[in-house]
Amino acid sequence: MKRIEDFIAGIRSMIIAVTEMDMKYLIVDRTNWKRGTKNFNLLAIGNLMQNIFMPVYWIQLNKRGNSNTEGRKTLIEGLSDLIEKAGKTIQGSILLADREFIGQLWFEYLLSKHLSFVIRLRENMYFELQTYEGKKSVR
Repeated sequence: MKRIEDFIAGIRSMIIAVTEMDMKYLIVDRTNWKRGTKNFNLLAIGNLMQNIFMPVYWIQLNKRGNSNTEGRKTLIEGLSDLIEKAGKTIQGSILLADREFIGQLWFEYLLSKHLSFVIRLRENMYFELQTYEGKKSVR
């Protein structure tokens, strides 16, 4: 298993090294499919490269269904470590995501990492966040 993880780490590093991605926008998504009896549920974060989504970091969720805040934090931390090794940062990036990726603790975590975000909320949903600038209502 360690050899596979090292191989994947090499591919991730190569993607960062050979592409001209700026980290202005980060896109997070999840995909789930089944092959035979095996479920594949990947949580991915990436960037646009010439208007094409390029996944840069991903984790396999060991369950079916949506991700949770802890899995998303793992994703952000992994990407952040990878990017820092390349001399870049994700601070100041704008995270784009769909309504699966919501929750007050998640939003507060993103703000603590100095990430802005554009995330579609469900109808009639809002949050009040405490930020370094004070409370904000998110609708």
